[in-house]
Amino acid sequence: MEGPKNSDTYGPYIAEWKYFDPCPQSENNIANISTLVEPIGDIYQGSVNITLHDNVRLSAMKFIIHNVKNNHKKLLWDYTLDKPCSNRVIAAALKKHIDIRSCVLRKGTHVIKVNFTEKVYMFFGSSFFYGEYILKFILVSRKKDILCVVTDEIISKKP
Repeated sequence: MEGPKNSDTYGPYIAEWKYFDPCPQSENNIANISTLVEPIGDIYQGSVNITLHDNVRLSAMKFIIHNVKNNHKKLLWDYTLDKPCSNRVIAAALKKHIDIRSCVLRKGTHVIKVNFTEKVYMFFGSSFFYGEYILKFILVSRKKDILCVVTDEIISKKP
């Protein structure tokens, strides 16, 4: 995303994913997590399996995005949304993808399926900067991570 917009750096694109993985385990993780990303034709479908041993209240969401160029990461965006269930758009998305009630994830196993391709076009629109992006997404409960996943996405010029 460096330099001016031109047809070599910005425009209609296709999105592909190199990986979609749980973040490296840390002592702050309070759930067992497994992930999968699979291409089905031109569509990339992602899924996360979360197993919680107790009910947990969601207190924040974190988004961290890096641009990767020549094997070097550059931070583009680092954002924390406190009280995500108070945000109408985020609360609706959470309810659509996660069994959450009153901002509490219930004990047990949750399977979340997301059409990555659809979400990327919803977020970026039909044109975006070409390049490689690493996105880290974290759901937090009182300073402990409920869910932490990282994905490597390639945005390339549409043929």
